[in-house]
Amino acid sequence: MLVHGYHLGVDDSAIYVPAIKRVADPDLYPFGAEFFMSHAHFSIFANLVGGSARLSHLPIDVVIFAWHVISIFLLLLAAWQLLGSCFESSYARWSGVAVLAATLSVPVTGTGLVIMDPYLTARSLSTPATLFAIAYYLSGNPRRALAWLVLTAAVHPQMSVYGLLFIGCMELVRRRRVMNLVAEPLFGAMIGLPFLLDFGPVQGPARECLLSRTFFFVSTWTWYQWIGVFAPLVLLGWFSVVSPRRTLPRPPPLRRTPSARTGRSARGWRR
Repeated sequence: MLVHGYHLGVDDSAIYVPAIKRVADPDLYPFGAEFFMSHAHFSIFANLVGGSARLSHLPIDVVIFAWHVISIFLLLLAAWQLLGSCFESSYARWSGVAVLAATLSVPVTGTGLVIMDPYLTARSLSTPATLFAIAYYLSGNPRRALAWLVLTAAVHPQMSVYGLLFIGCMELVRRRRVMNLVAEPLFGAMIGLPFLLDFGPVQGPARECLLSRTFFFVSTWTWYQWIGVFAPLVLLGWFSVVSPRRTLPRPPPLRRTPSARTGRSARGWRR
């Protein structure tokens, strides 16, 4: 946090912070609260942070800062848990956590978001919750994975959908027969989706606002954004072929199907 900084109230925290402060002090914002409450009422985030300020009787800005520190700790802890399903070596797990800590402020390719905002939002809690869900899924504990997804939905409903889709795709890979029977026809039917919906270009001021967000258009991406697309796929492809030392057997969604020619099995991946 000393490296990345802390910036209370910037960007979209202009929506989150007033909702938190209104929960902590209901007398605030006697009018105009619909600007942020129309967004906040879908989540327990404002009630969680604001309620903790009311119970602790601490200054609200101190409580928000404390939750920001807690969210960073939870993200690194979730990364440690996820890496534990991949590596035996504690050095490997600590290296992964260190890489994440060093890149918290790096923008994610194709989005306007960084890995961890330098201020408190609902994403600050939904991100580690999603990682915990993925970690428990890969560790063969679907009940805990589901519990973390439910918690993610309570904090940030939109982000829970992304986590659910990600785990769902891994489950389809695990169940190849279901994928062949359901997923492939479904994806094939989606090819005709553009012909059913109106995808005409926007005009006027809306077009100017849209063009100001260059990450929406792949034609305007920089070279390092393309690295952000392909580098993770290359690393996953490499891990699906080789077996680095002191790695755990790959969970089925992360490994290739053992070939008859090599005779490798899931048990043989471990060294």
